[in-house]
Amino acid sequence: MAPSGVSLPQLIDEDPALNKTFDIACFDYYSTWSRKISGTKTLVQRLFKVRNKTPKNLPIDEISELLQTNFIVEFNGYKKVIIIAHSMGGLISKSCIIKQISKNLSTNIIGFISLAVPHSGSAIANYASFISSHEQIKDLSVLSNEVDRLNREWMGLAFRPLDRYLYGSYDTVVKKQSAIAIHSNDRANYLALDEDHTSICKPINRDALAYKSIVKYIKQIDESCRAKEILDIRRLDDKQLYNDEYFVLKLVIADVHERITGQAKEYFYNAERARKLFTSDQDKKDLKYLYDRVNEIYKIEYQNFLCQKGRVSSEQLIYTVHSKILEKNDVHLKSRLENLTITHKAGMLHQLANSPNDKVIWTESFELDSLEKMKGQGNG
Repeated sequence: MAPSGVSLPQLIDEDPALNKTFDIACFDYYSTWSRKISGTKTLVQRLFKVRNKTPKNLPIDEISELLQTNFIVEFNGYKKVIIIAHSMGGLISKSCIIKQISKNLSTNIIGFISLAVPHSGSAIANYASFISSHEQIKDLSVLSNEVDRLNREWMGLAFRPLDRYLYGSYDTVVKKQSAIAIHSNDRANYLALDEDHTSICKPINRDALAYKSIVKYIKQIDESCRAKEILDIRRLDDKQLYNDEYFVLKLVIADVHERITGQAKEYFYNAERARKLFTSDQDKKDLKYLYDRVNEIYKIEYQNFLCQKGRVSSEQLIYTVHSKILEKNDVHLKSRLENLTITHKAGMLHQLANSPNDKVIWTESFELDSLEKMKGQGNG
């Protein structure tokens, strides 16, 4: 709680710009380590106070299990959750997010705002570990096994919530290098504040720069998610559109029926619309993941096509690849970009084919000269 007697959750809950859109919930946990650092009774002042049953320091992994229970029981009805976490709470949150995505291939957490979180550990925890066997001190130490595991698993996720970082220029507990996650190299994703480790999460009022910065990121994450919710499927009214695109010419060379070619055009059209909408660095990473998975599906089916030695037509190959994309949509092709449908993902296949190479083709043999000749003559 700030010297003004008002906590960050209360400021958000009473903010007319936010409280009509968001519900506020707080997760608290027992930690003598955080008390020593902050000088307060708890790491986060709960908006709805609940006494800890048995004060005991638990490791980060176990506390994240408790947070996971809250998501399963209390927050399962929410489609969009933004986590604001301070210090060790950020590592607990990352652990929870990792478990959700790794186990369920999905999460309702769309955003993660990090306040002075020791993503690479804290040097103070290293010093403290010499005189204490405290589980949380061990976890928070620089290059600890837990910090290393969280970083590797976080980076290895197929998709992640949009993440934003705030650090205190006067923070002696968590330095800038640790407060900004190693993968977050986009300058737009982090801000410096004239705060220390404690004050960064205790703005005195809604005019404080720390509070305005948090709200800026809340709105940024929410607006990004809302913009993508309007992504719909559109019909391609102009049947002549894309006639000279490489992906269409490859279909023509393979003697694919014009109705299948027309469907491929619509897939391509909707995938192009999605690509123009998903433009952030994280979006691009998520899209690349999907393109790579779609390409894997194509490669496997194309190998089978070659093994059939003429017993399978090009049209059957296209049908099989499209069917596999549908089959694997909720598993192999699951992503944070939930608004992307089968149509968009099938369109990614034809986006990959839209180049003059043989990365995606529909025949047993491919000659670049014939493709370029068709393009030169025009296919309209």
